[in-house]
Amino acid sequence: MKEIKDDSTNPFWEELEIPTKWDIDLRWGYKSYEVDIDPYVRIYSAFIDFLLDSTYHQRVIVDYILRRVSDRNLDFLDLKFNNFDMPKTTFFRVIRELTEHKILLSRGKRSCSYWLNPAMFYKGNRIKDFPNNTKPVNEDPMIKIKARYAKLLEEEEKKKKEN
Repeated sequence: MKEIKDDSTNPFWEELEIPTKWDIDLRWGYKSYEVDIDPYVRIYSAFIDFLLDSTYHQRVIVDYILRRVSDRNLDFLDLKFNNFDMPKTTFFRVIRELTEHKILLSRGKRSCSYWLNPAMFYKGNRIKDFPNNTKPVNEDPMIKIKARYAKLLEEEEKKKKEN
């Protein structure tokens, strides 16, 4: 992870790759579009692995984060010790552990403010919000359809010329 120089931009977005696939909408003509292929529960697979191995205190803080994020589309959150019923040293240990697991990252100057990693959980449509971060895992099917259509037209033209 890079050193934070500007605390106004979430550094997790720089490294984010959103796995997508191309799909076709036939209702309004042939239109292709990208679909986020991470499970659309907004808690993504990398985060589930962390949750399965997390400690009680980690889950307490993660629960707090998820409840705040579910109310609105946030990519950062203020986490203050006095919001939790746990010893101060435990709170800061858990924050350090969540940072090590790339769940969150300190926003620098704002001592209690943390970036949330959208590869773990996010409320919203990551493709629409960050279109430059998509990474399709298949080819746009319209490319094949257009190529096939062009080939059929070419064959028809060839037949017409032969007759």
